[in-house]
Order: sequence, then C-alpha cells, then structure tokens
Amino acid sequence: MVVIYLGEDPDDVIVREETELDVRELMSRLDSGGSVFIAMKADGIGDEVCEGC
Repeated sequence: MVVIYLGEDPDDVIVREETELDVRELMSRLDSGGSVFIAMKADGIGDEVCEGC
C-alpha cells in the first residue's frame, strides 16, 4: 500500500510504500491536524516499461 501524509505546510508531504500500517503514526498525524491518504498499489505499476507511451 502507499501511505501519503500531508501536514499543514504545502512542503510537508511524506509518501511511503508500506506493507503494514503504523496506526500510532497515523493517529499522531491526524491528532496534529494533518491528513492521511491510503491507497493500494496496483500490481505491475512501475515494474515494466511501456513502449510507445
């Protein structure tokens, strides 16, 4: 999965590819006013080269 943490500052963006969700960090970021987005990484994305793209 891909976890994106957004803070109040536009430059405060952290993107991580994780196999487990750190609930403590997630709650800490939410409690401090940040936003958290979680998405599943599609299989094969970034693993192969697209010819003609």
